[in-house]
Amino acid sequence: MLPLAAITLLLWVALSLDWFWGMRRVPHLRAHPQTRALPTLTVVVPALNEEATIRAGLTSVLEQDYPGLEVVALNDRSTDRTGEILEALRAQHPQLRVLHVSRLPEGWLGKNHALWRGAQVARGEWLLFTDADVQFAPGALRAAVAFAQDAGLDHLAALPRMVAKSPWLGSFVAVFTLLFGFYSGLWRVARPRSKRFVGIGAFNLLKRSVYGAIGGHRPIALRPDDDMMLGKLVKRAGFRQGVVLAPELMRVAWYGSVGEAIRGLRKNAFAGFAYSPAWLLLALAGLLVTHILPFAAVLMTSGLTRLLYALVLLNIALVYRYNARLCKLPAWYALLHPFGVAVLSYAALASMLRALRYGGITWRGTFYPLEQLKRNRV
Repeated sequence: MLPLAAITLLLWVALSLDWFWGMRRVPHLRAHPQTRALPTLTVVVPALNEEATIRAGLTSVLEQDYPGLEVVALNDRSTDRTGEILEALRAQHPQLRVLHVSRLPEGWLGKNHALWRGAQVARGEWLLFTDADVQFAPGALRAAVAFAQDAGLDHLAALPRMVAKSPWLGSFVAVFTLLFGFYSGLWRVARPRSKRFVGIGAFNLLKRSVYGAIGGHRPIALRPDDDMMLGKLVKRAGFRQGVVLAPELMRVAWYGSVGEAIRGLRKNAFAGFAYSPAWLLLALAGLLVTHILPFAAVLMTSGLTRLLYALVLLNIALVYRYNARLCKLPAWYALLHPFGVAVLSYAALASMLRALRYGGITWRGTFYPLEQLKRNRV
């Protein structure tokens, strides 16, 4: 196992150095007084059965001090009290518009259709697509739009603080954010010549003219990973894109439990690998060898092999310590790293197996054949 231990350590060192160097260059978004004139903004919030979170999330948007703010909330075929809560909020906040979607047209995923519907009625010069469970701190919208203007951006994605209710769920969140940072190359997104792109479902801010130029959500109508694909459309069209870290200004409880996280990722993880079993299995094998095996090998080997794997674990611990400053997740979650990787791997594998077994995916109560989903590539 000595050669494998050496290769694993070299991979970790190379990836970590690139990540350390790059993440230091990803800006942090912070609120500060804004006296300048800001462009008009419409926030689009889709909601399906969000009665537990919609009031707090939407209220944090409606209470922003952004001048001339418009908020469009879409009740996307909810069967709980979501629509009732939205109507009560509309009575209290004149800047809120509520649309009730009762039918899903052919060839659309529900969320993508709701976002597209909201954008069609928006009046703002800029659009912000966000989720119903995201909570914003005062001044967040002013800070984001001002940053985008100062940086000359057409599209700004922001990473919120992801809140976990338990250490087990927290370890999964930590692994997801680390792997996303490692392999997405966030620090390269702002380079015009780079092909790297990004989109964040919790916060995708872009000019309405740019949204129209890329065709809106129509080209990605059947993409479960609509947030990333929206970013890809923007970058491919040659518009300027940027990303910021914003844990102080926005937060979201991504999932309520580990089981809920697995069920959530089962719907869309396979899409992230272009519905290719070969690519997904190759990625899972890589995660097993480089992220889980070192924790077992440091106990089961000896001599130089054990030392190399111990250095891998030290590398992981250092990454978690730095990531704790970036994402506000405890550094000791490094001890649970193999658990988080195992949960993510299981969810991805389950996503593939279910899609292959049933010949498609079920999203928000509607079944979509796999062949139809594969045709909607970007």
